Amino acid sequence: HMAQNGKPNKERQDFHWKWLAEIVIRPKRTLEKIAAFEKPVWLTPLLVITVLAILSVLISGPIKIQNLQSGTTPLPENFQYWSEKDQQAYFQGQQNLSSPIFIFVFPILQGVGGYWLFWLLFSSILYLISTLSGSRAPRNKAGNLTAWAMSPFILRLLVQSLTTLFTRKLVTINGLAGFIAKDAKGFQAFARGLLSQMDVYWVWFVVLIVIGMLLISGLKRGKTITAVLVTVLIMLVLQAIPSLISSTLSGLSGGGTGFYFF
Repeated sequence: HMAQNGKPNKERQDFHWKWLAEIVIRPKRTLEKIAAFEKPVWLTPLLVITVLAILSVLISGPIKIQNLQSGTTPLPENFQYWSEKDQQAYFQGQQNLSSPIFIFVFPILQGVGGYWLFWLLFSSILYLISTLSGSRAPRNKAGNLTAWAMSPFILRLLVQSLTTLFTRKLVTINGLAGFIAKDAKGFQAFARGLLSQMDVYWVWFVVLIVIGMLLISGLKRGKTITAVLVTVLIMLVLQAIPSLISSTLSGLSGGGTGFYFF
């Protein structure tokens, strides 16, 4: 990788694969390297997340098909009180859900698109809030930091995929959502959607964001932490809204599935 004059060719694409391990082992030192870059270096973690999100669906897909065909999928609460017409419609819907489109295509689009949308929204909000707080850090640095801070989600995908692969059971509970009933309505449904995003990987992500912003924002510690917490709160609210919409639609139609960023 040397130029004709014998010097390193700095124009070549470097994916910085070592950072994936280093950000776990030496997070602050790695974030200092990331903060030093003016150009975009956000692609690598998002590519890994994309591959693992697809792999997760491919692993869980056959198990979903088996559950649907064997009838082991749990029935909705109070199913016995549904009208015969609604029960037949539910079973017909379950049969439709066994098609490859619902088992593989839609989940892949939802999973991959969810992570990329999360990165785009979070980095944009973080940049906006920090700029309003007085930071002069360029937009690229917020994008780079957010992408590499998402590295804990790589571990989350690995854990979920390996758990599904070895136990042959689907991971159905996200975050702290188990503290609220699945059929919750109104504000409780909103709270369930919010709690579903909060787990050890999310907290790890936030910690990395705080460390990184202290390096790139140029703001005092208090302002930096406040900017990050406001961004996190806005993002959690955005992620919880689909759960509220889903519960509303479920109440109107007797069924429904939630959509989450990931």
